Amino acid sequence: MASVSGLTRFLTPVLADSLGARGTMEVIYVLQGLPVLMLSWINNTWIFYLFAVVFGGGYGGEGSAFSIINRRYYGEGSPGRSFGWKLSGAMLGMATGGWISGVLFGFYDHYLLTIALSVTTSLAGASVIMSMDQTDRVLILDWEEGLPPEARSTPVPAAD
Repeated sequence: MASVSGLTRFLTPVLADSLGARGTMEVIYVLQGLPVLMLSWINNTWIFYLFAVVFGGGYGGEGSAFSIINRRYYGEGSPGRSFGWKLSGAMLGMATGGWISGVLFGFYDHYLLTIALSVTTSLAGASVIMSMDQTDRVLILDWEEGLPPEARSTPVPAAD
């Protein structure tokens, strides 16, 4: 999983630039969601390796494709704020995911609900990304006008 994940971290931005960021992100989210279903019926080693390869492709590609989407929406400005919010949401999900799965296991004594929740949230993420406007051009041209002058990528001339 780590090898495939590492490879897709480099491959995903190239695919997103050439094939489109939204479609690439949708595939990545599906590759994160659907293979998790395999965890409910894996019964031998080669299927587990197959899961690791497919899931690793989606897992590795997610983070690197967000920078492409941010650039397409916000242009060449500073990605700090938009990427920071994305990263905060992702980290919150990762931080609480293990705890939530433990609570669900404690109540139901199996992981089927946790697996269903994981698949559902990944597919919901793919749906949200596909509902966004096309990213073949910068969509929010003047987004920096709402920022303080020191936070803009092009400094505002000082008033005389």
